[in-house]
Amino acid sequence: MLPLLRHYTLDPIDRLECEVRRRTHNKLGFAVQLCVMRHTGRLLGEDEQPHATVIRYLADQLGGDSQDYAVYARRVQTRFEHSRFLTEHLGLHMANKKDRRAALLAAIDAAAAGDKG
Repeated sequence: MLPLLRHYTLDPIDRLECEVRRRTHNKLGFAVQLCVMRHTGRLLGEDEQPHATVIRYLADQLGGDSQDYAVYARRVQTRFEHSRFLTEHLGLHMANKKDRRAALLAAIDAAAAGDKG
């Protein structure tokens, strides 16, 4: 339950971003994408569905119905527009050469710190 609370609780700024969306299914879908991206650092896959508990928890916070997510999930264009906005909003980007190098150096440091390399 703790990861759900930590990663999927909307703060007032998150709620405001959700409320800007016109329809209830878009508000919920935006909230789902926001929280998943912030938690995992990646976009949801085209046919990927978050756990039903996550959808219910977010719907409850927005005063909506978790069934609204099914409507949102079918509209590819809206999902794409939201993911593009959120990528910029959260400061995410595709991994580049600099990112891969930093990850490799961090892995080397972690391996060197242990006794099993």
